[in-house]
Formats: sequence, C-alpha cells, structure tokens
Amino acid sequence: MHEALIRLDEESSGLRGLVAIHSRAHGPAFGGIRCAAYPSADALKADALRLSEAMTWKCLMNKIPGGGAKIVLEQTAIRDRRAAFLELGRIVESYGGGLYVGTDSGTTKEDLKVMRENTSRIACGELSREAADGVLHAIRGACEVVGIPLRGLRAAVQGLGAVGAKVAEGLLAEGATVWGADPNFASARKQWGVREVSPDEIESIECDLFSPCALGGTVNLESAQRLRCRAVVGAANNQLSDDSAADELHRRGIVYVPDFLANAGALIRGAWTFIRGTPGTDAEIAAIRGRTVELLRESARRGLPALAAALERVGVRRRSGAGPQ
Repeated sequence: MHEALIRLDEESSGLRGLVAIHSRAHGPAFGGIRCAAYPSADALKADALRLSEAMTWKCLMNKIPGGGAKIVLEQTAIRDRRAAFLELGRIVESYGGGLYVGTDSGTTKEDLKVMRENTSRIACGELSREAADGVLHAIRGACEVVGIPLRGLRAAVQGLGAVGAKVAEGLLAEGATVWGADPNFASARKQWGVREVSPDEIESIECDLFSPCALGGTVNLESAQRLRCRAVVGAANNQLSDDSAADELHRRGIVYVPDFLANAGALIRGAWTFIRGTPGTDAEIAAIRGRTVELLRESARRGLPALAAALERVGVRRRSGAGPQ
C-alpha cells in the first residue's frame, strides 16, 4: 500500500506523470526521477509503484532511516523541458523535506540544475560511480560465497550505460574477462577490453557472473532457464519479471543477489548526505558486501531463494506478476 500517488498534468510545459510515495514511516522518502516513453498510462503507473516500493526495500535492507519514492514522467508529453523541471522543483519543495530526489533513466544533471532554482531537496550530483561501487561490492560478496576469485572471473554485463559501464570497468580492473552487450556499444568500451556480443546473445554466454545493468524485467522464467552462469548480480532495478525467475535460479543453484541490496550505492550516498550533511559514505557502501554474504549464507542454510529471504527481512510477503521496465 502506497502512502501517496499524485498525478502530474501541467498543460503548458507538458509535465505529465506521477509522484509515487511508498512510505515515510521511518523518515523522508528518497527516489529518482525517471523520464521515459511509456506505451500506456497503466505501464507508467506500474513502473512508479514498483520502483517506489523497491526504494523502501533499499532503505530497510541498508539500514537507512527513510522510505521510498519515485517520480515517473511521460517523456513524449514534455513540450518545454525547462518549464517542466522548474515546476517539478516547486512540487518537490512543497513536501518540506519529506521528499528528496535525484537522477534516474532519462534525466540529466542539467534537469536537476533547473530544479535547484526552486528546491534544495536534490541528491548530490551524478551518482553512477556510487551505484556501480555498490554492485561491485555485492559481486565480491557473491564470489566469496560461491568460491570464485575475481581474477579470472568470466562476466557477462547486459547494458553498458552510466552504471553498467563502470561495473564492467571495475571487473576488468580486478582481472576479470568481460563480455558486454549494449545497443550503443562504443569503441571506448572495446578499448577497455570488453568483448562485444549482441543483446540477443548476452544471456547465453557461458560465464561465472551474469550482471543485468539495463532495464528491469529482463530475467524471466525463460531466461532463468537459459542462463549459463553461477551468479546473477546487477545494477538494474526490478531485474526479475516475477518470483518464478527467482525460484528457477534457486532450483538451478544459481546465486542471485536482489537488486534492492546490490544496487543501493547511489541511494546510500544520497540519503546519508542529506541525513548527516556530509558526503562520506564509502564505509556504508562497502557494507553491501557483508550484507550480501550474510544473505546468501542464510539462503543456503534455509534452502530458500535469496529473494524470499531478503523480502522477509524488509517485511514483505512473496509477490507475483510482471515487473516494470
């Protein structure tokens, strides 16, 4: 159950979408601003609800005194981008410190700069490095449990955007072999040593680690049956289409680190900077590794999928149904 769902429909600028606040029971709500083209209003709403709920789980899983929110905008509706984000800044400010936001897919530092003319409740700049660092710590934890050294690790990274590219770079720096798939695979990534494969092939690579770092919902029952890896750890939000994928990974003995643990680095940096007023959060992000080890060992001990164990920790019952993109 969400605390609030506010419709945005400002005609002159074309600001259209939703502000979804899942919970402020433990503190202010934190969430990014996603701007994307949606096939329907129902699809936009589903994305807003699931993403904001997952932000609450990230807070609870990583001991942050706050809850989840998400602002989701219909990209194709925007007529005047500056005016739209000025208005969005006024809306965020109207919560009086109950809502803090940052970038997400489709929004930029320039968009936040415009919003800052009307609100100070904006996360501390671009946080893709912190997001990637959190994923890398989760990968280290998963490798520790599975017994795979990072040097020589074979990794398949799905999506080489702002975060996925940094995950790939980090793995290469540790001595891993990395295959990558992205519709906009750049020559710079070839120079790093990432081996390009097509998006259709990435899930079939025989590897140790599959890292979904693109859109959500890419791991479904069918792809979980197709994967040829020992662990799934990535940066994408809502990576699993539904719980059947988690069950299938568990049945096949493939370790899965839930996204709301693995990709919490950006939230940890942004939230603690607001709460404490200082940006030093390296230790809190590094703690993702220990939490990953603890969760995966509990999962193995109880014979329970890691997702189910993680959901228990944040007080959520098992879910079903398709996830958002």
